[in-house]
Amino acid sequence: MIKLYKRPFRKTFSFSTLSGLLVFIFSLFIFGRYILLPCLQSGDWASWAALGLISIFMLAVWYSYIGMYFYIILEDDKITVQNHLLPFLKISRNYKELGCIRFWLPTPGNWSVEAVEMVRKGKKRGSLYLGILMVDPNDYAEIVSTLESKGVRVETYRNLSHKEFKEVSRRIRKGE
Repeated sequence: MIKLYKRPFRKTFSFSTLSGLLVFIFSLFIFGRYILLPCLQSGDWASWAALGLISIFMLAVWYSYIGMYFYIILEDDKITVQNHLLPFLKISRNYKELGCIRFWLPTPGNWSVEAVEMVRKGKKRGSLYLGILMVDPNDYAEIVSTLESKGVRVETYRNLSHKEFKEVSRRIRKGE
């Protein structure tokens, strides 16, 4: 049985996501108008080197925006976290190879984004935070209960301040 936890794209908009969208669009315009166009018109190698460095920065900005729109698919034997905007970006893990799954859920109206972290058994590092804005917050209880019934340890951190987040992250890295 496959259970898809995904809400419509229009319901993901909040102040933090709209501000990210505006930065994304503004940076795209600035990049095209003031960096890409002059580099294409001149043939200077320094312009091309600057274009390469700025392109790497722009890709990081664009990925940070696109990387927030993941949703969760629960299957009988595995969990898949897939991107809405770029469907080929997905991570699948069998329940048996998961040490735990951490959900980071901020205070509504906070600048941070809901995220999921899948940690493999026996590894303290190497996990990846994925923004799960496409998942309806009302579905979190059902997701947690389903994962626990599959034998996966689930940790939920809700309404953490920046200082508390740093403290919890430090304790997790140390293995406490």
